Amino acid sequence: MFTFIATLSISALSIFGFGATTSVPAKTVNGCVIKANAQCKKANLNGASLAKANLTKANLRSAKLRNANLAGADLSRADLTGADLTGANLTGANLRGAKLTNAILKTSKLGKANLTGASASKADFTNASGIKANLSYINLNGATLVNTNLTSAKLDSSYLFQANLTGANLSSITAMYSNMTSTNLTNANLTNATIDYAFMLGAITTGSVQTGAIFTGTQMPNGTIQK
Repeated sequence: MFTFIATLSISALSIFGFGATTSVPAKTVNGCVIKANAQCKKANLNGASLAKANLTKANLRSAKLRNANLAGADLSRADLTGADLTGANLTGANLRGAKLTNAILKTSKLGKANLTGASASKADFTNASGIKANLSYINLNGATLVNTNLTSAKLDSSYLFQANLTGANLSSITAMYSNMTSTNLTNANLTNATIDYAFMLGAITTGSVQTGAIFTGTQMPNGTIQK
C-alpha cells in the first residue's frame, strides 16, 4: 500500500512539472552554439543578444560581433583574435586572459569589464568607453586607444609599448608599474592619475593634462626618475 502511494505521489509531481530534470538546450545563433569551449571561428554574431552568456575558452577568431550585447558575459580565456566587436556592449563582461590581438573594439562599451591579463596587441579601441574597467596586466602593445574613455580604470602592470592613446581620457586611472615606453599620450587627460614606478621613456605627452597626477618613482619621457 505504501509503495503504491509513493509511486502515485511521484507520478503526480511529474505531471505538474515538479522534480523534472529536462535539460535546456544551448542557444544557437547562425550555427554557433553558445556555450563554453564553443567553436565559432568566423561566426556571424552581429547584433546577437548574448548577455551573461558563458563563452569561456570559446573560439571566436575573426568572428563578427558588431553591436552584439555581451553585457555580463563570461569570455574568460576566449580567443577573439581578429574579431570585430565594433559597438559591442561588454559592460561588466569577464575577458580575463582573453586573446584580443588585432581585434576591433571601436565605440565598444567596456565599463567595469575585467580584462586582466588579456592579450590585446594591436587591437583598436578607438572611441571605446571603459570607465572603471580592470586592465591590469593587459598587453596593449601597439594598440590604438584614440579618444578612449578609461576614467578610473585600473592599468597596473599593463604593457602599453608604442600604444596610441591620443586624446584618451585617463583621469583618475591607476597605472602603477606599467610600461608606457614610447606611448603616444598627445592631448590625453591624465588628471589625478596615479602612475607610480612606471616606465615612460620616450612617451609623447604633448598637450596632455596632468593636473594632480602622481608619478612617484616613474621614469619620465626624458629619462629622469620622478621623486
